[in-house]
Amino acid sequence: MFGLSRRMFSTTARVANQIAQSPAHVTPDVLPPVLVRLIQRSIAGREDAKSIDLPNPFLPSKPNGSWCPAWIPRRRQKQLLQLYPAHLLPPSPINPVEPVPVQWPSGTVINWVGEYKPKEYKSIYANRRQLFKGHKRERERAERKAEVDGRLETMDARIAEWKAEVAENKANSRSTLPF
Repeated sequence: MFGLSRRMFSTTARVANQIAQSPAHVTPDVLPPVLVRLIQRSIAGREDAKSIDLPNPFLPSKPNGSWCPAWIPRRRQKQLLQLYPAHLLPPSPINPVEPVPVQWPSGTVINWVGEYKPKEYKSIYANRRQLFKGHKRERERAERKAEVDGRLETMDARIAEWKAEVAENKANSRSTLPF
């Protein structure tokens, strides 16, 4: 970690000058050494090509039919983001920016292939034609709520009617005899 921070401070001025002069491409001298080594290994013997598409080292890839994990793990990606400007690094879940192509000294342009897609969380009802059965009280909840709301609206009239009925029953239940 100490070596990385020392490297970072030595390239900060060069990075600022590089950005001011040419924002379209990034040169390898401002990239993290991890990415430079990765690019060197990948383009060995192909320097004569005008442009090369390399899989994004920050994302999982499917080179031969089965998924491979990211070449640079997330913990290391986070460290690189702390030490280098975000636009110099390929896009990742931690750093969702537009990738900038890398201009190699031989004139080859390296493009990062692969894009980060945020994970979609589907509900349990997403692909079902019919909802789950559920409890009876849950199925009848809307109907019951409508019934309760309707009865609450007429509550004052029903209370007045009930009180009148109770008063009438009380009056009828009294005997007219004094004893």
